[in-house]
Amino acid sequence: SGLNNFNVYPNPTSDNMVTVYTDVSINTRALLEIYNTLGELIKSERLVQNQQQLYVGDLSSGVYVVSVKSSDQNYIQKLIIQH
Repeated sequence: SGLNNFNVYPNPTSDNMVTVYTDVSINTRALLEIYNTLGELIKSERLVQNQQQLYVGDLSSGVYVVSVKSSDQNYIQKLIIQH
């Protein structure tokens, strides 16, 4: 039921930026990560706000997985990039 608390917009995206909306407590050292379909970590940054902009302009078109991990929560969602 975590989908209501975690969203990536716009998705699919042709923009250079997406916004990650989450209710994860930002003082829990949560991480915002992007993986490719092979499971390789592409990007990782600290989650510092509940509406966090994420630069994806350097990623090739394709399917990615956006993950938010904190000590007690783990959300994942597919992100489709169409440059």
